[in-house]
Amino acid sequence: MLQRFRATRPSHGTVVAYLALFVALSGSAYAAATIGSGQIKNGAVLGRHIKDGQVKGADIAPNALSSSKIPDNSLAGNDIDESKLGRVPLAALADLATNSGHATNADLASNASHANSADSAGDASHATNSDQLGGLGPSSFFPSGNVRKLDVTRTGCSSFCLNELDLGTFKLQTTCLAASMGNTARLDVSTTVTGPNPRVDWFVTVIPNAGAATTTSGQNAGGALFSVPAANASSAKFSATIVYRDDASVVTNTITGNVVHNSSFNVSCQVDGTATKATG
Repeated sequence: MLQRFRATRPSHGTVVAYLALFVALSGSAYAAATIGSGQIKNGAVLGRHIKDGQVKGADIAPNALSSSKIPDNSLAGNDIDESKLGRVPLAALADLATNSGHATNADLASNASHANSADSAGDASHATNSDQLGGLGPSSFFPSGNVRKLDVTRTGCSSFCLNELDLGTFKLQTTCLAASMGNTARLDVSTTVTGPNPRVDWFVTVIPNAGAATTTSGQNAGGALFSVPAANASSAKFSATIVYRDDASVVTNTITGNVVHNSSFNVSCQVDGTATKATG
């Protein structure tokens, strides 16, 4: 009977099995208590090793996610804290818009980039036609009364012909006559000026029917300017620029024409051109 209850000696296989179980259990406890992030190789833990929904916001380090990690158009307005946003570039200039009410009708701003400073628009109605350009008022820029065209033909005058051009303080005269006892023709150009501190500058090129072209220039305070001669039974062409200035105005006159000596005292002169006057 006693022999039935005698302890039996465990086999080697049983001892090894229990030893393995003990090591396995104690190893897991040890790992859970002592293994941290420093003992895990970089890149060893993959997404499939992490249970869905287990990574929380508190588990993500600041600045750990870059824009490349966030899908395009995945953030909505309520995901963004507006108070954390900086000022948009150039938005500082918006502070200069002291009173947006001045923009009576934004549709009239054909080019907003030109609105450097709305404060400078003292009266928006003036924006339709600027009060001044280069310090000169609108009336200075060639209203109809300040523009003249010349298209005249003269067949000879015993003295100065009528004014070819009259712009008030500046008048242009031409004389078409036979010279040298009727053997040649000549066109004389002169001015009458009455403005304050007048000055006349001119440049003329004469091209005779036979011969080389000549260019001359001069300056005076009004009176005779230049002559265009034509030889016997010949002709000459010319082009000239005449600029008159005084303290209140500038007249620019460009003319072209020709002088023809037909025979004896039979002469003719043609003068064409334009003149413009600016005041201010």
